[in-house]
Amino acid sequence: MREKKRLAIIGSGVSGLCTFNYLIKEFKLLNVDLNITMYDRNAMIGPGLPYQEDYDVLLLNRHSQQMSVFNEEPDDFWQWYKKKHEVHFFLDEFLPRRFFGQYLNETFHKSLKIAKDKNIYVDVKFDEVVNIQAINDDKFIVTSLKDRTEYDYVVLCLGHTKLSDYYELEGNEKFIYDPYPLIKTLNNINDKEDIGILGSSLTSIDVSVVLKEKGHLGKIHMLSRNGLLPAVRGNIQPYKLNFFTEETLNELLLKNNNEITLEQIINILSKECQYVGLDLNNMIYKRKHNLTPSQAIESDMKNLNEIGLWQSILMTVNDVISEYWYYLNPNDKMVYLKKYERLFMSERNPMPILNAKKILEMLKENRLVVKKGIKDIKIINDQFQAYFKDSEEKYGYIVNAVGSTKYLHKSCRDQLLDHLIEFGTVKLNNYGGIEVDFKSGSIINANGKVNKQLKALGHITCGTYYFTSSVEMISKQAKLISNDILEHMSKIALVSV
Repeated sequence: MREKKRLAIIGSGVSGLCTFNYLIKEFKLLNVDLNITMYDRNAMIGPGLPYQEDYDVLLLNRHSQQMSVFNEEPDDFWQWYKKKHEVHFFLDEFLPRRFFGQYLNETFHKSLKIAKDKNIYVDVKFDEVVNIQAINDDKFIVTSLKDRTEYDYVVLCLGHTKLSDYYELEGNEKFIYDPYPLIKTLNNINDKEDIGILGSSLTSIDVSVVLKEKGHLGKIHMLSRNGLLPAVRGNIQPYKLNFFTEETLNELLLKNNNEITLEQIINILSKECQYVGLDLNNMIYKRKHNLTPSQAIESDMKNLNEIGLWQSILMTVNDVISEYWYYLNPNDKMVYLKKYERLFMSERNPMPILNAKKILEMLKENRLVVKKGIKDIKIINDQFQAYFKDSEEKYGYIVNAVGSTKYLHKSCRDQLLDHLIEFGTVKLNNYGGIEVDFKSGSIINANGKVNKQLKALGHITCGTYYFTSSVEMISKQAKLISNDILEHMSKIALVSV
């Protein structure tokens, strides 16, 4: 007798799609009838916010040959693009992000065909899930705005959490709370308006470049606490880690009561740099010490080989960074998050050189200014008054580009997360997001119990895995979760025979 199993994937952006693809690809259970339902509040599968249709100046921040929904096939997107598009862009290695969104949608439809061949029933509901109730830890009632359905397995693929709103501006018509898609949110702004962009990371780069392309005439200011722009992407090359390895980690864990320190990680990274002739202190601190934003970009552009080698190390560290973060002692995790994360992430998430050149041009022409030391923003006489340490500025519009919050405080939750936290179905992680079991992605409830049939991946697991937003890390985690679900499903089906 075939066992019927129902599985819900909540969210159909990159993480939901990767999970779906792997479940379909790896499903081989002859004694299970599998029914998969995908939920999403928006009427689209795959692109999510980052990869929807938008301006072509919004580029992938990773080389096109290293983007894939399948971890074991890193050039899958590149192969799709070469077959699909006869007209190529000037620099194909950093394509407009909308192409990746199209690729995501096509991989979904390919998986649908495979699902049909395997007799897997697939349902898509464009509906918002507002609650998930666990029944005896092996059944779940998923409540959406339109219905209530029982499932055996649920995977939370919620994408990014609510964006931070540090100055409580949400609700004002001239405060652009969520900037994407920029082709819609920036479309009605008068080109003479003065614009303040909150933050100075990659989203701020996107907003600035689009305003440049639109020929904006008003002033454009990035309003930042530290004034730190992302590094310029250098000449990335294949790299094999020599010291920052799983073997090194295991040796340290044996010697140090199953945990490591931030100092040990820094020493390992320093040895990795020294091995190829780089100085860690110089790469992180001295290289841009006391430089203006334009000088920092120019410095990077003059040293594309050196910073490319440095970034190659950081990218390869992805293979083991989750394990190192997991075993880092609690005090050092807090120290890192408070003192070093922003600096490290500006190096870890660089901007493509094409956009770096545009930002440099804007800075030199004084069309863009990076204002450091933002303290507060108030609304006075229908204008935004921004306060800095020694000055004030007025803006007609404020664009929120600070990104999603790590910490799920009450004001940062949607209705679903609020219910899950309030009822103890999930537990907050001290370092961001919710608690999940490291080895399986299974959610840990308020009583500390691991539920093998309730999973999560993506940004809401950032406290456990740290790097959770890159497609590479998402697909790696989706494969782990999907295989764990199918293994559990197989065992349950055998017991039922």
